[in-house]
Amino acid sequence: MVLLALTLALGQEVGSPQTAKHVPPCPSHPVNGRVCLSEGVLRGFLMFYVPPKLPQGASENGEVLLHVIVPRTGGKPAKILVISGDPALTRSAVRAVREWVFMGYVVQGEPVGMEGDLHIHFKSAQ
Repeated sequence: MVLLALTLALGQEVGSPQTAKHVPPCPSHPVNGRVCLSEGVLRGFLMFYVPPKLPQGASENGEVLLHVIVPRTGGKPAKILVISGDPALTRSAVRAVREWVFMGYVVQGEPVGMEGDLHIHFKSAQ
């Protein structure tokens, strides 16, 4: 949050996580049997959701950014990559997202995998 405020104060433009140097941009057409979806569209394919739990002792609000890859058939994520977030929160977020179940995605009559970024928000009980 401080970095974001500092960056905005300096007048620099803040890029989205997908345009950051460590995350390659996602193509909108199938590549390697997968299509990249926005977070809103990816969440629209969510059939079963397990909420992340705020770890014991965590007193601050936080956010974790994950990159998720879902297989052609849908179902649970095949791969979850942590892009950013507090290590205690990332463990909890990954545990929850591992249990999420997605519908399959079809492009021109062929099932394809999906991938995209997910922001997982944590809030303290205050």
